[in-house]
Amino acid sequence: MTVLNKPTRTARRPHPELIYEQWGGRTYYRKGYTDVVKKRKTPAEIMGSSGLQAFIVSFINGFLFSQIDRKKYRMLTSEPGLHLGPNENLACDVMIYDRDVLTNDRINVKCVDVPPLVAIEVDVRVELQTEGEISYVFRKTGQLFAFGVQRVVWVVSDLKQVLVFEKGIDAVEYKEWHQPIEIIPGVAINIGAYLDEEGITTSA
Repeated sequence: MTVLNKPTRTARRPHPELIYEQWGGRTYYRKGYTDVVKKRKTPAEIMGSSGLQAFIVSFINGFLFSQIDRKKYRMLTSEPGLHLGPNENLACDVMIYDRDVLTNDRINVKCVDVPPLVAIEVDVRVELQTEGEISYVFRKTGQLFAFGVQRVVWVVSDLKQVLVFEKGIDAVEYKEWHQPIEIIPGVAINIGAYLDEEGITTSA
């Protein structure tokens, strides 16, 4: 008689509340997840953004909200979830939508399931164990493009740089954050100038 080994059930990783994104067949946990598992930090200690990240996101949100044509565009902030499909969910810091796409019926208690025109990210928020940050940035950008996003802007605070990806254009635009960064036609932000104005200094 042949005895078949029962399949072993894969143990679930602890702290599912720390899942940040799930896409491309992978689950991404918030940065600092390993420290929580090893009890060096509590979940609450890694849930929030750094002060610098929050300050930059607040500036981007406030400035763009005051500058865009709100009869044409809508904005989502506060790490809005984006539902791409079954088991495909990611988050961005700021998303700008065409009002004809983000219609009233799309705004509900679920993650938004239509693509923004522009997605803006401030730093990598996930813990990476099998790939580097640049790989994650390019793969996530590709995922967003495949969903229909037209422009993806990554702010890299430790390098004081901004990467601008445009769908259909192979070259990535690298800018220092003291340069104007066009988000939508006619509307540009200057992160470095704003931080200087506020007296905020950061190490390179």
